[in-house]
Amino acid sequence: PAYCIKAKDISLPEILRVSPTEGLVVGGTLVTLQVAGLPAFSAADIKVVAGEGVTKAFGEVVSLTQEPGSSLTRSKGLLVLRTPAVDALSQLVGFTVSTKVDSESRSATFKFDYLPALSGATTFVQVSPASMYETTESDTVSLALSLGSVPRLARPFVLSDIMVKVGAGAYAPASKITSSDRDSTTVNVEASMALPAGTIDISAYSASRGIATAGVKTIDVVPAPAPSVVGAYPSDGSTDLSHDIAVTVQYVEPTFKLADLTAAQLVTAQGHTYQVEILSVANKKSKCLHTYCSLFEIKFRAPALNETDNGGGEATFSAHTSAGMMFSWAFKYVATGNPAVLGFSPKWQYVVSDENNAAATSQTLTIFLKNFPRPGCKDTLA
Repeated sequence: PAYCIKAKDISLPEILRVSPTEGLVVGGTLVTLQVAGLPAFSAADIKVVAGEGVTKAFGEVVSLTQEPGSSLTRSKGLLVLRTPAVDALSQLVGFTVSTKVDSESRSATFKFDYLPALSGATTFVQVSPASMYETTESDTVSLALSLGSVPRLARPFVLSDIMVKVGAGAYAPASKITSSDRDSTTVNVEASMALPAGTIDISAYSASRGIATAGVKTIDVVPAPAPSVVGAYPSDGSTDLSHDIAVTVQYVEPTFKLADLTAAQLVTAQGHTYQVEILSVANKKSKCLHTYCSLFEIKFRAPALNETDNGGGEATFSAHTSAGMMFSWAFKYVATGNPAVLGFSPKWQYVVSDENNAAATSQTLTIFLKNFPRPGCKDTLA
């Protein structure tokens, strides 16, 4: 070489630190590299390439500052470069910083994370829940929002980096930021309010992009469903007996009480109506303040049916308030006198061990029956 130094003594460059490590795909980010062993003393001696092959792009070397005493064999300094624009879909891109000392080349590499160029208003990728039930009492409204067109946030997250407004309230920092990547940022939002039926607007924006980029998502607030039966036990019984029936009902006003039920009745498969006694009302979710989350257990006592309804079949039960029928459910009546198995003995036996003599391990099975005709019994006169 023209320099008074052996090629093997020329230092091998090393990149000690990169700041920042990310920037937009449109390029123009100023990146400072802390370098050691870079055998160059002028920015003009350095070449910066992003990517490789047909997709490679050249960065701009802005400045090189080497510490006093630096040489071709040992050096330490700062290199500032400006990133080039790359393809819009680029993500983590490798950079190569190189220089030449006469015919000897030296290079070092680092990774730089390209992020999408943001434009337009904040978008709502997903909102959960997608709709809400109306409420008459003020309570905490909780939402999970996945937002697009916002910058990826660095950890530890700062809540005020994402500002959210629920309904007519004021903008406030997100209650929690759960994740953030190049595509979206997910936050949780809580606000205390009552929700009348209709719609409600949710607004959000990234503090770094400003309130002018706020996006709006309108979600439906739907009326609570009408009361409905979740289950009833028992669901069937004999026509000749009275039955205590426990009915589980959802979507009932949380303040509901026994006095609110004015009547209960059943209509048999034969079309006859009976009055049903209302025994008790119990709130199974006492902490629920709203109709949409309520759950009640209501107990009824149904009378034994008259002989005209002994044929059984499906009966319809209904409970009523002063406003009319509140809910209904089905109950299957089993005809009086129908044959039924009460039990059997023995409950088990060994598997046959002698295939040639099955009778060797056989047993007599006794079955206990109810309402079963005796042998030779006739229901008509001979």
